[in-house]
Amino acid sequence: KFLSSNFRIKLGDLPTKGVKKIDGLKWETESIPGAQSRPKIAPVRVTFDSADAPAWSAWVKSKAVRSGTLALTEEGAKPWRTIALGGVTPTSLKTLGATTVVTLKIEKISLQ
Repeated sequence: KFLSSNFRIKLGDLPTKGVKKIDGLKWETESIPGAQSRPKIAPVRVTFDSADAPAWSAWVKSKAVRSGTLALTEEGAKPWRTIALGGVTPTSLKTLGATTVVTLKIEKISLQ
């Protein structure tokens, strides 16, 4: 069963245990005649506890490019599917009370 609680994101040393929600993971393959097709990836929003906001805010200010993974697990099990994320950069961060939302631009994805 695909539940939002079964997704885990990891981006370098950023704290991710407080992630509550991952929205907008969507990609399409763009076919270009005579060229290699490449994925077109929509921005992803990650919602997490504001206690983790200082580390994420520092990343947003630095605009450093990171890589990471997004794993789908079955309840209490090892990852079932893992997506490698490459060229990840933050585009915005908003704190709303006890939660913070960061929007990410992802350049590359691949199934592992």
